[in-house]
Amino acid sequence: MTESAAARLARARPLFPERIDLVALTNREHKVLTELTQGHSPQEIARSLVVSVATVRSQLQSVYRKLGASNRDEAIMRTYELGLL
Repeated sequence: MTESAAARLARARPLFPERIDLVALTNREHKVLTELTQGHSPQEIARSLVVSVATVRSQLQSVYRKLGASNRDEAIMRTYELGLL
């Protein structure tokens, strides 16, 4: 490798992530996450999607786990970091 190519590669490395996080959400989890980012409560989300609050909470727990988040704010932050919405 030439010196100039090595220098270009060294400058480019910070642009590429060391690890790529792939998050596969179901359609319903995506809808719940969309509602969550709009500031809706689990009760409002349940009404909107015509499901029980327990179902929404279960889906939120699944979303949190997949995003590596432990609460609403972390989930929303990760959503935007990963470009999911």
